[in-house]
Amino acid sequence: MTLRLRVPFAIAVGATAVSATLLAAFRVEAVTLGAAGVFGFLSIAPGQVGPFLLCLGVSIALSFIGTLSWARWRRRRGRPLDGDGGAEPRDDSVVRSPVSGTRVEVSTLGDPAFAGSALGPTSAVAPASGLVSSPAEGTVSAIAAASHAYGVTTDDGTELLVHVGIDTVRLGGRGFRPLVRVGDRVSPGDALVHVDLAAVTAAGLDPVVLTIVTNADERAFSAVDGSVDVTAGTPVLRRKTSANEI
Repeated sequence: MTLRLRVPFAIAVGATAVSATLLAAFRVEAVTLGAAGVFGFLSIAPGQVGPFLLCLGVSIALSFIGTLSWARWRRRRGRPLDGDGGAEPRDDSVVRSPVSGTRVEVSTLGDPAFAGSALGPTSAVAPASGLVSSPAEGTVSAIAAASHAYGVTTDDGTELLVHVGIDTVRLGGRGFRPLVRVGDRVSPGDALVHVDLAAVTAAGLDPVVLTIVTNADERAFSAVDGSVDVTAGTPVLRRKTSANEI
C-alpha cells in the first residue's frame, strides 16, 4: 500500500527528530514510562518540564509550518491536497483533459486547421474555469510568447500541445498568467497557466482548450468515450495498442 500523504509524514518525522535532538541537548529525562504528546510531562523529571514543553512546542511548530508551506506550494501548482499522487498508477497511454468543462466536437471548431486535426489527434473542452493543467506526466518543452500555448513532452517522447482558445495569440498574453517555465517537470493536475476567461470572451474569442498530440498519426490515438461533462484529469485520448486498433 502506498502512503498518500508521504510529504507531511516526512515533515512530521523531521520535526520530531529536531525535537528529540533538543531534548537530548537539554538532557531531559523521564522518570517512568507514561503518556506521549502533551501529557508526556507527567513522566518527566521534576525541574525539566519546562524544556520538555519547549521542545514539544518546537516539534508542533515545525510540523505545522512545514505542512502549511507544502500545502500552499501544491495549491499554487493547482494540485489536490488529498494525496501526493503516489497512490494513483501512472498510465502513459492516456492523455487527460487539462480543464474541467464540456467536451466540444473537434470538427465544429472555428479554426479549419484545428477542426481538421491537422496538427494531430485532438481533444477540445470548453473550460468551466481558468485553471489549465498538464494533460500528462512529462517536461514543459515550450511556452508560446503570448502564453496561450504550452508544449509538454512525455518520458516516452510523445509531444503534447495544450492550446488555450482560438486566435488567442492576438491578445499578446493579456489575460494569461503562466505558472510554469520551460524545463519544469509536471504531472497530470499540475497547473500550467491561469486564464482570465472573461477577458478572452470579452475580446470575442473562443476560450476552448485544445489538447493535441503533435507527433503522432491521427490513427495512433482515439478519443475516450465518456460523459459530455469532464473534470480535469479525465482521460480524453488513448493510445491504440494493437495493429488491429490502428
